[in-house]
Amino acid sequence: MKKVFALFVLTILLSACWSTPYPKSATSDPYAPDYVYQPVSSYKSVLPILNYSGTASVLLVVHDQRPYVVSEKTKQQYTGHIRRVVLWGPTLSPPIDLITDDGRSLADTVSGIVSDAMKKAGFSVETVRIEPKEKITTDSLNKYGLQKYDKIIIVVINEWMTEEFYNLGFFYAVSLTVYNNAGVQAVATTEIKGEDDLGGKGESREKRDVLINGAITKRLSELLNNDGIKKAL
Repeated sequence: MKKVFALFVLTILLSACWSTPYPKSATSDPYAPDYVYQPVSSYKSVLPILNYSGTASVLLVVHDQRPYVVSEKTKQQYTGHIRRVVLWGPTLSPPIDLITDDGRSLADTVSGIVSDAMKKAGFSVETVRIEPKEKITTDSLNKYGLQKYDKIIIVVINEWMTEEFYNLGFFYAVSLTVYNNAGVQAVATTEIKGEDDLGGKGESREKRDVLINGAITKRLSELLNNDGIKKAL
């Protein structure tokens, strides 16, 4: 009887620990029970550091081309998912979507991060929002007055997802291309692509956020500090 009571208490405590940090919201799983709460990703501490400076005026476009976003299987705010071991039903909970904490799309969030980093390095930056299903062409960008910018930067997100279980994983494939001010000729291009195992087993929610944001800062810094990109800007 004591063992049964102890297991009951443990179940209640684990349920509380799971649900407390997150605001309740719908998930991508229509059959998810009421105790599932919406976890979020906060990128407020992500700020790549450019190892160079400049004064060029730049038009920045970040285009989310993740297949599951373009097909609308997931929201544009999607950043990854969490799995948990549960004491009821299946051994694992259904994957619970992670989304941006402020409700902005991932493209807008990355656009803000890159823009802030470039502004700190002296560049003048304006950003443009392009929907995932839209095609980027010279004609589609001409309405923004390309001639008034020194350079156009197009960042394409082909993969971006964090996975949380015992450990943390960051999966990414992001390209960055610099064009001349006519938006026709590519001056330089680079790409980051990989899967990072971030560890984090047994760490608190706050420590896990630090690990994830540190990995994102590192990879975006790598993208922006590419020698070809530096010379093109």
